[in-house]
Amino acid sequence: MESEEKIPIIDLASRESVSDDLLQACASWGFFYVKGHDIPAESINECFTIVQDFFSQPESVKNEVPYVPTKNAGYKPAGTYSSANKGAGGQKSDPRESYSMNKWISEEVAASVPLSPGLAENRDKLRIFQGQCWALGTRVLEHMAEALGLSSTYFAAQHHRSMANFDNFEIMHYPKPQMGEVFGHRISPHTDWGSITLLFQQKIGGLQVRPPSYTSPTLDLDEEWTDAPIYDDMILVNIGMLNT
Repeated sequence: MESEEKIPIIDLASRESVSDDLLQACASWGFFYVKGHDIPAESINECFTIVQDFFSQPESVKNEVPYVPTKNAGYKPAGTYSSANKGAGGQKSDPRESYSMNKWISEEVAASVPLSPGLAENRDKLRIFQGQCWALGTRVLEHMAEALGLSSTYFAAQHHRSMANFDNFEIMHYPKPQMGEVFGHRISPHTDWGSITLLFQQKIGGLQVRPPSYTSPTLDLDEEWTDAPIYDDMILVNIGMLNT
């Protein structure tokens, strides 16, 4: 069921109120959309085309560079994640597949990182898009710090482009439900573990967010969560556990 509460929208071009609006969205929802950002629609669409072409390949090709936890990089086949799916009668493997690329801290690193076919030949385009995401993430973190009365670099300094850490650039594919598939949710309710997540959606949604009207730490499957619709000119952001 869907709640009538709506996820806040933050206009980064509104210099006077953006920090205050951002603080309110973080304190209440932990989710918000950003518009007025600097990532061109052409770059986003180009990245989605690369992603779609990659995931359309046979699994053996995608898995030429398998996921390595210590590097937080590589391909994760469907079923790698575990999801408690009560609507399906208990435990059910998570149907998504993904590919993590971590953060490329320099052009030299970007040129040397092993990539599966479908990504390797688009390395330069992915590097550029990753840089655009990093720049937007920095802007958001700066506004968050300013809203709390801190130096603008308080959070952003921990995510500097040249700093090796577990900042992650990850692409995901969620397959269509199979005919006759019954589920309460395909992926368990969860929080992200990092500072912030920039989520790009295209064409087909599905994400739902727990609205702030629910305050109990215990989830109820009868709760009415809010759909996260897709807006062509906006990017969905959620704060992770490190910022809560």
